[in-house]
Amino acid sequence: MKSKAGWVLRDSEGRYPGGVQATGRCVNNALESELQAILMAMQHAWSRGHLKICIESDNRKAVDIINGLTLHFDAYNWKREIQWWKQQFQTIQIQWIGREGNKVADKLAKHQIEDNVSFKYHYYVPRFITSELHNDYVNSI
Repeated sequence: MKSKAGWVLRDSEGRYPGGVQATGRCVNNALESELQAILMAMQHAWSRGHLKICIESDNRKAVDIINGLTLHFDAYNWKREIQWWKQQFQTIQIQWIGREGNKVADKLAKHQIEDNVSFKYHYYVPRFITSELHNDYVNSI
């Protein structure tokens, strides 16, 4: 099955400059899907000139693999490619965040995009994530 990914860009003040929906390659399981989503988010951030980034994922196993806390042979190639991309940034953190803190990205990933589109950047807040973004803002104050 092709994996679906979603991520939100935020500036250093926590403001929303954009969100992304993407369809990746076919993967075998949820772990590979998450690793692919992290890789795509890194590549996208780099392509936009962001060299200091923090990636938050609600998949603790993926984060632990990337950060070298857990070994997982099946994820070796994903980890190797992510490690290469990490070197392209001045500063990068990849950390775990609870599912409650990742609702906006989850909604982006699950929301249907057109069949012939594999990447969609939202310069403006799409209507289907407004309540999650509002809740994130309210809970961060």
